[in-house]
Amino acid sequence: MLYFNDWCTLTYHARQIDINVHLSRDDIIRTTNTKLELLKKNAVKNALSYVGNNPVICLSGGIDSQTVLSIFNECNSPFTAVTFDFGNNLNVEELADAQSFADLYKVPLTVIKLDIMRFLLRDLNDFSSAHKIISPQFAVHAYFLETIKSMGYTGAILGGNGFTIENQFMKFNLSDAQLLDIENYSCASGFNVIPSFLSFDKDLCIALAMKTPGIEFDKDLKLVFDPVDKVLKLNKILSNKARYESKIQSYQNLNCKIKPQSIKKTGFEEIKQFYNTQHNSDWAFEIDFRFPLRTRIPECVVKTVIDSVLEQLIVKCC
Repeated sequence: MLYFNDWCTLTYHARQIDINVHLSRDDIIRTTNTKLELLKKNAVKNALSYVGNNPVICLSGGIDSQTVLSIFNECNSPFTAVTFDFGNNLNVEELADAQSFADLYKVPLTVIKLDIMRFLLRDLNDFSSAHKIISPQFAVHAYFLETIKSMGYTGAILGGNGFTIENQFMKFNLSDAQLLDIENYSCASGFNVIPSFLSFDKDLCIALAMKTPGIEFDKDLKLVFDPVDKVLKLNKILSNKARYESKIQSYQNLNCKIKPQSIKKTGFEEIKQFYNTQHNSDWAFEIDFRFPLRTRIPECVVKTVIDSVLEQLIVKCC
């Protein structure tokens, strides 16, 4: 389930997915006047109503999943922290981050080993077709969830994303793959998964937005949209860095004790580098895995649709 009580809905166009955000002034006033501890408890309660009383929190080691674990732990709610090992040291840093964070909270961490290269080479296409998945990265996540399902857990929760405030606009920074792949897997498999806990509950998502420092790219990062590739690449690195630092601050403002990584990672960089090195090409992974999946479903633009007055109100509250 993407959004509890459909507080966001999706509208599909030819090559665009609109996230229609259903908010009112009353929602924002109510959230502002509610204690943060109660907002967290309600968000956890709503999540458990969907994933059951024996859920997994997928702890990647990143700050999003750290925040989920922090909230569940604070609310004394049932969960099992699980991460996965790609083998061959392909995600050794992420494993260390996940273990270090679990140790911080004195939470046992279950590590599941997956033969990731065997999955990509042998099972990716059939698995992705069966579950309507368009990204090899999220196919791996779904394969991990399939393993969790076989272990008897009642559901699973991923960190995901909340709102960010950029140039006075409130938005979800999501691709269509991030938005739909895990949801499609959940529907096809019958295994209840919350792909993005940080946007699942409306009140918690509003609170997170109000705790998130706004970013002015053209002022803070001096972005110049020059057609020269190197400049565009530098701009992307800087904008990702600003978003990451803003997220760190927002989670800390939620009173979540997190351990930021030295650099934001997806946990998939080493896999691509490993495969590309083996095939002596910077594009081998994309050509062999990503592009074939994308030929089935063209890439879409994800756009957040929200009333401009509410944008201004939330930005003002930050």
